[in-house]
Amino acid sequence: MRAPVIPVANGMIPRADQDLTGVFLDEWTKRVFLAAGNKRSVLLLPIDPATGIYPVGSLVTARDAWTQQVMTAPSFAIREAVFATFVGKGTFRASSFSWENGILVAEDVTPLDLGELRTSYPLIDGSGWTPSDGATDSRSLGDIRVSIFGRSHEGDEVVLEGNLGSLVSPEAAHTLEHAIIRSLSRFAMVTVKTLRHSIAQEVSDLKASLELGYSLRMPEFFGVTSTGMCGNPLTGLAQFYLADELRKRLASGMSLPRSVEGARLTALSRVTGDLGLSTEKGVRVLEGLKRGMMHDDSALSDATLKRVLRRFPLSPFE
Repeated sequence: MRAPVIPVANGMIPRADQDLTGVFLDEWTKRVFLAAGNKRSVLLLPIDPATGIYPVGSLVTARDAWTQQVMTAPSFAIREAVFATFVGKGTFRASSFSWENGILVAEDVTPLDLGELRTSYPLIDGSGWTPSDGATDSRSLGDIRVSIFGRSHEGDEVVLEGNLGSLVSPEAAHTLEHAIIRSLSRFAMVTVKTLRHSIAQEVSDLKASLELGYSLRMPEFFGVTSTGMCGNPLTGLAQFYLADELRKRLASGMSLPRSVEGARLTALSRVTGDLGLSTEKGVRVLEGLKRGMMHDDSALSDATLKRVLRRFPLSPFE
């Protein structure tokens, strides 16, 4: 089977028989609907800026589609958008792609039974829900509980939980928590390959936030990544001290620019002192990541990542 492709950048992929309404501003989607029309199947595939189109997604039927003018941020320009209501037909994989009249077409599209596939190939299914945040609760080395919180596309709260005790360290579990959220948000699925990619991206973003915060003396950048803000002792203390120091300076009558500058320097000094972190260039980022943020950038083997994925259910709907 062949099907035109619509790329999805936010990981929102419907489950089978689930309705999902999307808003699309790109010309690519408009061309797909002009060519396919209503009632014809299209393949929704996740797209990641670093890796491109992911070949596994949801085959859907566009039950209804229409154009409507919308106001876009940050310029508040008026643009024509395509609104479409899809009905999911299940998870499908494209074997290859071709271009046809300016439209990306998936070739040899075949269904995937993820439940059956998971018996030999561990994975987490992100269709039908969107992750929002997570938590790692380390009670002992044998009891490290990782929770991924989110919402179904119908608006219900859902949670995906797994215990990684005796498998990885608490710091590695915290990194895996963030990487799972990133993988679900980018690919609507977590496999060994997407998890490894997401771990690398998450650690890179966290290190960049530390280097930026230290070099510019702006602790408010600590822990800020493309997927949100990491909850950890360093980030939490930095935000608290920055707000506290800024409040005290403004209350004393100091000008806003001087208050901000002084609050940043004092907050940086307080948080690194409290956590015993080095401010020496070349050392500060690694210490900040491992001791301050409780993350571990050590590489995990494929065998370990497979065992990690098996500790979680296929999806929060099970």
